[in-house]
Amino acid sequence: MPFLKVTLIFALFVSTFAKLPRLFHPCYSNDLPCLNNATHSFLSKTFRGYPSLRIKPVDPLIIPSLHTVVLEGNNMIRILNRDIQVVKLRNQELVTYKINKRKKTILLELQVDLAINSNITIGYYYPKTASGSYFALAVVKETFLLDYEINDQNHFEIQPSWHQCNVVGTSYVEMKDEEGRKMSGLTNDQDRALICSIVDWAFATVIDNLRTVARVYPKSAFLIDI
Repeated sequence: MPFLKVTLIFALFVSTFAKLPRLFHPCYSNDLPCLNNATHSFLSKTFRGYPSLRIKPVDPLIIPSLHTVVLEGNNMIRILNRDIQVVKLRNQELVTYKINKRKKTILLELQVDLAINSNITIGYYYPKTASGSYFALAVVKETFLLDYEINDQNHFEIQPSWHQCNVVGTSYVEMKDEEGRKMSGLTNDQDRALICSIVDWAFATVIDNLRTVARVYPKSAFLIDI
């Protein structure tokens, strides 16, 4: 009877897994080209969202509003971006994937060439403010350290423990006032801080989608050797 029970459970598991959409293919944990191709496959099929699996859209990714504070000497500049649209997030490249089976951590680096559009209000110094449109082009590398566990159903449970954003090279930023005239810009460091503030929010959705998929698919759908 115990054998029959295990067999039935396994058959149910295989049947359920077989009904799931094939969004990616499994890889060995040290095969970066395979993992990168699997990432491309997943994003190409889900970037608009996948409601039946509760996967959120990432391209375009919409952020209603975001407050950011950047420094200028001893002063703080408060920035409000509204109606933010991040595009080209589907074109992510997996730069680094390192799994530590003993510590149960995954180091993940993703790089993407993206564009950002929004409305912007900059509070330089009270009461001085400026409002208009914001547009940025940047290559961004987002690094994550993820903690993972494997639950009783052989699914990954993933929790981000640390992340860092870096703008690679020189970004292009354009700001115009409400009459279409060019606004005085921020410094390069302030531009990078603002871009990373927006990108951090965008990648939070990317990681949330990864956690969602990990709850649905067994670990064997992702990695062959874990």
